[in-house]
Amino acid sequence: MFHSSLLLSLALGSFAAAKPCAILGPVFEAPTGLADSSVLQDALSSLQEVLDNITTTGVTPLGPLAASNNSFAIGIFDTSSPDELFSYQFSSTALKQSTQGVTAVTDSSIFRIGSLSKLITAYTFLIEAGPKHWDQPVTKYIPELKTAAKKCSATDGPIDCTDWDDITLGALASHLAGVPRDYSTPAELLDPLTLGFEKPVAIGLPPLPESALPPCGLGPTDACTKKQYLDGFTAASPLYAPFTTPIYSNGGYALLAMALENITGRSMSDMVDDVFQKLNMTQSTYENPASLDGAVVPLGVSSGYQAILGVLAPAGGYFSTQADIAKLGRSILMSTQLKPSDTRDWMKPSSFIESSTGAVGKPWEIFRVPDLVNDHGFDLYTKTGDVLAYSSHLILSPAHNVGITILAAGNDTTTTREVLAEIVTAALFPAVEKAARSQAEETYAGTYKSTDAAVDTEIILTTQRGRPGLFVKKWIVNGTDTLEQLYPETEQRLYPTDLVQTTPESSYKISYRMVSDPVGLDLPPTIYDPGCQSWFMVGGRRYGGVALDQVVFTVEDGKATTMSPRAWRTTLEKTD
Repeated sequence: MFHSSLLLSLALGSFAAAKPCAILGPVFEAPTGLADSSVLQDALSSLQEVLDNITTTGVTPLGPLAASNNSFAIGIFDTSSPDELFSYQFSSTALKQSTQGVTAVTDSSIFRIGSLSKLITAYTFLIEAGPKHWDQPVTKYIPELKTAAKKCSATDGPIDCTDWDDITLGALASHLAGVPRDYSTPAELLDPLTLGFEKPVAIGLPPLPESALPPCGLGPTDACTKKQYLDGFTAASPLYAPFTTPIYSNGGYALLAMALENITGRSMSDMVDDVFQKLNMTQSTYENPASLDGAVVPLGVSSGYQAILGVLAPAGGYFSTQADIAKLGRSILMSTQLKPSDTRDWMKPSSFIESSTGAVGKPWEIFRVPDLVNDHGFDLYTKTGDVLAYSSHLILSPAHNVGITILAAGNDTTTTREVLAEIVTAALFPAVEKAARSQAEETYAGTYKSTDAAVDTEIILTTQRGRPGLFVKKWIVNGTDTLEQLYPETEQRLYPTDLVQTTPESSYKISYRMVSDPVGLDLPPTIYDPGCQSWFMVGGRRYGGVALDQVVFTVEDGKATTMSPRAWRTTLEKTD
């Protein structure tokens, strides 16, 4: 609860902030026409040079990278164009000499995508079943878990028995179920009997008989059956009680897929392949491809391209390409398969992690980027994947309607992916933000005046370098300085909402909200940070039932024509 004295101080502007406190989300409308943006094209040309240098020298700003040992594909896309904004591929020496699959990577070359599959599984769940099932217990849809809960009661033995009745499908999707990461050791890990040590007993571990190993899942083609997996997974001890803390779990996604099959009466492979078909992801598959045509297989059999994951396929077994993952990301950002409200709900954190800039979703790996663009942060919704000789990364920015795809194959793909993600992200988003600011300036900046002589109103809007939103530079009503009278010692900035209304004349109306930023002394760091509470104040001051902070623009052919500060019951025309 907020103390009333603190709220009053905030409302009156007596606290000062070091920088503008924007509303979480876009501070400018997402830019369009990025393919024609000179700002972005300059940034992408520089990025191309950086990547060329890395693949030639192995030197990066983050340290050395054995790029010559790893093949990769990078794509950058947005929602305003069906074509990618940037496409870059590199083929390692090993791949060029490969006798299987391709010898040169293109945007349609097929990679294993590892745990990026989880995102597709969650997306398929939402498309097929909808978010209404997130709060349902998993025992409702997997009767074997109901039986397991009766055999081993979490009430009587919480250390060794999983509380299956309290685990929801949403908990599985967001890694909040507290269940084990895996049952049988995946093929990419070390020998489960020795952990890679020649003599595990020598480091203090007890000797184990062969019978201690799981009966399945230990080899590239030895996938567990559903029964084997459920028997083994339910016999394992829980890691935490449900909803305690996020713990990454491949097994949780195997269970989520089993539940979805029972909800719909369809096989997971059919449902996922249907999604691929809807999105025209023609090179993507749920199951192992029938041939090596188009496959990236840099290390021969040891690449693991043909390894079979069985029931773990929904957790990490899918195959895709740079071009197809761009289609996936674009469909999510554009809500082509879900209601927009369901997409917005999905792209939210389910839990935080220890890092102050990280959070977990279903199954989003969310990163708050505080300093990459001036004076405000933004969130990246991402999903990584690692399996055998393959790594993947999908990065989405809902605030900019832009995404990044990275796929890698080789002998050090995790490092390669992480370094490339840092470099591409750092190069891309300052340019995208600059393009968004430029479009906002072109669309909205200028002078707005009343056509009613009885109400002499003038408002001037502009953008400020290094500052978010549209800056209200001047606001005069009948000779009265509205900024001075209503908002003393503050600056006013306008931020876009997602409330857009089209009109028959091919124009549209869009609602903005105005935020007051106090100016003056900086506040010292505090635990409860009273300096940035804009979310708490939006819509708070009203006149005749209408919020003082609502402003509605009419936009035609990319230019604002009118501006309506709703509480003033007037519409102003743009004069320049």
